[in-house]
Amino acid sequence: MTAGYRIGRLLGRDGVLYMPIVGPRGGICDRAEAARLAETPGQGHGGPREFVGVAADESEPRFPGELRLDLTQLTPVVPIPLHLGDSELVVGTVERLALRSSAAIGGGTVGRVLLATARLDSSLLADIAWTAIMDEVIGGLCSVVTGPERAGRCQVEAIRALRLGLVETSSLASAKILWISENAPPPRAAPVPWDRDRDAL
Repeated sequence: MTAGYRIGRLLGRDGVLYMPIVGPRGGICDRAEAARLAETPGQGHGGPREFVGVAADESEPRFPGELRLDLTQLTPVVPIPLHLGDSELVVGTVERLALRSSAAIGGGTVGRVLLATARLDSSLLADIAWTAIMDEVIGGLCSVVTGPERAGRCQVEAIRALRLGLVETSSLASAKILWISENAPPPRAAPVPWDRDRDAL
């Protein structure tokens, strides 16, 4: 299903946790090989592969030097690409973004919460990513945002992409996958679980 490739976990000499793509013979793939995997048709998993997760909220960032987000001015626009880590290699599409309050979502979220519905594509790299999601190797999310800094916060104006990676390295501790489905209907055909909580912000 993944042609012997998998996503691993590697603690670097700098103390940073990485998520390399490991090849069939145990070697770490370079960027060129990963790009080839993104262009290679996958073997499929029997149906659409979709997840819903927290793309961002207004909680304190996990790492020093990062700005807290202010989602007040954000008007979500889709579709946007789903990247594997910071590689900028596309493994799917974010088909829906919706703002909710932390009171409705829970899970340690704070303030306004941006929920994302993403669908993985049919490439071999997407197969590898989906297997890693199912095996709970990856599941963290990180939004690539644009917006000015005001009063010590990033006033988010747009979400350019969503990164899929390790839970431990997400900028926000609450930004992670909440719900997955291999045979999920299109987002507009049936509600996902959080659609029942239509709370006002």
